[in-house]
Amino acid sequence: MRVTSNLFPDTLQQQLQDLQTKQLRYQTQSATGLKINAPSDNPGDYSVALNSTEDLSRMLGYVKASNEAELKLRRNYDAMQTLHKLTSRAYELGQRGNNVYNAGDLKAWATEMEEVVKQVGALANKQFDGYYLFGGAENRPPILNTTTSLPADANTAAVDLVLNGTTTANVTKVDVNENYSFDTGIVAGNAGGTATGFLNNGTTNVLSVLQGLYTSLNNGLPTTSTQIANLKNSLDVVSEQVGKTAAKLAALDANTSRIKTDQQLSINRVTELTEANMAEVLTQLQKTQFSYQAALQSGARILNISLLDYVR
Repeated sequence: MRVTSNLFPDTLQQQLQDLQTKQLRYQTQSATGLKINAPSDNPGDYSVALNSTEDLSRMLGYVKASNEAELKLRRNYDAMQTLHKLTSRAYELGQRGNNVYNAGDLKAWATEMEEVVKQVGALANKQFDGYYLFGGAENRPPILNTTTSLPADANTAAVDLVLNGTTTANVTKVDVNENYSFDTGIVAGNAGGTATGFLNNGTTNVLSVLQGLYTSLNNGLPTTSTQIANLKNSLDVVSEQVGKTAAKLAALDANTSRIKTDQQLSINRVTELTEANMAEVLTQLQKTQFSYQAALQSGARILNISLLDYVR
C-alpha cells in the first residue's frame, strides 16, 4: 500500500467530519429531546414509531366514541332506574289495593297512580339535544301521544297516553373499537308490540297495565289477582331493561379499559423509539466534543512538522 503525503490530512478531514456529524446529531437530540428527528436518523425505528402514532390516533377516536356511548348509556340507565322505582311503587299500590275495600283509600292511591303514569309518560318522551332518547335510530317523535293525537305533556290525563304506533326497534350503533360496534340505544316499544321495549315487550304492555291500575283505583274498585300478576310482569320487563343497560355499561367500561391499556403500550413504544435519554445524549455530546478538540489539536501539531524538523 502506498502512503502518500495526503493520507493523513484526508484521514483527519474525514474523522473531523464524522465527529461534526455526531456532534450535530447529539446537539439536536439534546435540544429537541428526540433521538429521531428525521426518517434518515433511523429508518426502521421511524417506520415503527409512525405506525404506532397512527394507532394512537385511531384509538383516540375510539376512546371519544366510547365516552359518548357511555354518556348515552348512563342516561338510559338512569331513566330505567327511575322507571323501575315508578313501576315498583305501582306494584306496591296494586298489592295494597287488593286487600283494602275502602273507597277513600283507593281514590287516594289513584291520585298517586295518576302521577306515576304521568311521570312514566314524561320519562318515555324525554329529549336530549333535541332528540327523543327512546325514539330509536329513526327518532320518530313522540314516543307517547295522546288519544287526541297530540304530544304527551305534564298536563295530559293519565288515561289519554298512548304508545306511538310507528316507533321502530332500530337503535343507533357506535364503533367503539376495531370491528366492534356498540348498541347504545333502547326503545319504549310501540302499540302493536312489533317494536318491543320497556313499555311493551310484545307480551306485556306496561303502560296499559299502569293505566288499568289507575282506572280501577279511581273507580273505587279493588285490584284483582290478574292485575297484580300483570303488574309483576311489568316490573319484570322494566327490571330486565335495568339489567341490560347495566350490563352494557360494564361491557363498554371493559372495552374502554382495553383501549386505554393499548394506548399506553403504544405511547410507551413511541417513547422508547423516539425520545432521547438525556443523560446518555449529554454524555455522548461531551465525549464527541472532547474527541473533536483532541483531533484538531493532534492534527495541528502533526501537520506543522516539516522536513527540516527531521533533518535537525
